[in-house]
Amino acid sequence: MTAWSQAFLQHRDGAEPQARRSILMKSMMENEAKGFDCLACESTCCTFVANSMKVTSVELDDLVEDMIHKGRWTKDWKEKLEAQVLSDRLDGSVGDGRREFIRRTYTCPFFKVEGFGCGVARHLKPYGCLGFNPRERGLKEGGNCDLDGKAMERQRVQNAEVAEAQQKENLPLAILRRMAEDPELS
Repeated sequence: MTAWSQAFLQHRDGAEPQARRSILMKSMMENEAKGFDCLACESTCCTFVANSMKVTSVELDDLVEDMIHKGRWTKDWKEKLEAQVLSDRLDGSVGDGRREFIRRTYTCPFFKVEGFGCGVARHLKPYGCLGFNPRERGLKEGGNCDLDGKAMERQRVQNAEVAEAQQKENLPLAILRRMAEDPELS
């Protein structure tokens, strides 16, 4: 563990990531109880086919915490993310300078990192990941999945610090920018 990561975790003492996700986690668990889950799915939504997840700085801090606890705050992970940013061209945007017209897609760097599904603890996942769920049972290749807009809006209202106006950034690039703060990973 680097000195930066130790200081980061000490600074976060008392952070409430699970409370910030409570509405989305409840909605997701209610869907799972109805059989609307991702267990049999190939998780197309996590791949370059459909994933364009962007995170706020609050969500990023939660992901950094997860990376540190799982031993992923390393030079190897930094190199992996740098390669992904280059190959998926995530460091540029297509827009007019005021807004982005096309969101770049990429496979989530945490997808299948532990062999199956998502490698991020549920209570630390980005809000959009928790809010995107199947709308029917037994999906195997995605398809009838959608963002739970009502739960996302309740979540947004509950968490004033994650307002729509807050800058969002694609996940690999956001993590790399945070890793650049750690001198031991340079």
